[in-house]
Amino acid sequence: TTNKLTTDNFSNYQWFHNNNVISGATFNTYINGKGGSFKVFVTDGNGCSAFSDAVTVVVNMAPAVTLNVGTFNDFCTPGSLEMFATQTAGASYQWTRNNEEIPGATSNTYTAESSGLYKLLAVSDKDCQASSKIILINAKQGVEKPEITLADLNLLSSSAASGNQWFKNGEAINGATSQTLSITDN
Repeated sequence: TTNKLTTDNFSNYQWFHNNNVISGATFNTYINGKGGSFKVFVTDGNGCSAFSDAVTVVVNMAPAVTLNVGTFNDFCTPGSLEMFATQTAGASYQWTRNNEEIPGATSNTYTAESSGLYKLLAVSDKDCQASSKIILINAKQGVEKPEITLADLNLLSSSAASGNQWFKNGEAINGATSQTLSITDN
């Protein structure tokens, strides 16, 4: 944010910030990005000089918007990925996906359930706006949950033809990766 301070036309100028000389600020206009007390010392064509009244400049900062998504930007469906930004007091929020506002997504957190380019917009209570960087979220097609059936008294069968890993009491059974599992062996 920059502020432009201007005075009338005189022969010479020297701007001050909080009663300190601003080096190089010797024109009738001074542009800055700081808050504080500003005044200008002017000299007219007759050699007469005077200070202006001090003007107080308040700089309202935009809220900081840094998204946190964890380690990965990918997830498998059905599933989701939670994103959040640190809450800024008095700020309001709006999430976008592919540059379109997400209806109802107006907090500092959002749970993505589909792929897209996500961004968080924030507005402070002083109407200063900021936005996060765009984050690409990739929802990958997940594996369908297999159904396990008891094929006979001693044989379990998975509905998945491949990609199986059998477990007993929460521990993977070494080498048990086929579609069926004999329960007498394990």
